[in-house]
Amino acid sequence: MPIGSSSGAPGNAAAPPSDDVIFAYGGVTCLDWAHPTKFIGDRLRDWLVADLRHQIAASRYRPEIAAAETPAQMFAWTDGYCRQHPLRGLGVAAVELVNALAADWEEKRR
Repeated sequence: MPIGSSSGAPGNAAAPPSDDVIFAYGGVTCLDWAHPTKFIGDRLRDWLVADLRHQIAASRYRPEIAAAETPAQMFAWTDGYCRQHPLRGLGVAAVELVNALAADWEEKRR
């Protein structure tokens, strides 16, 4: 299923599983992404993909970018971002990734 796909009408995508700790003060940071345990690493990757699907589908923000990257490419981008910004929250990284995908899509359109 492409990143922005959802069942039902656009904007009705279910939110990612309740992982509010990712946005909480002192929650999951890029450092946690860079050095995860096996259990948390799988959960973080699943959360990132679900969060991006939700951001794109629920807001209808640039839905065409949904298929622009594979999860492996998103994880590679997040790896690089988190190496540069280890203390930023993973939620911030996810928002930055959506913005980067949109900018890349705009650049390719020109």
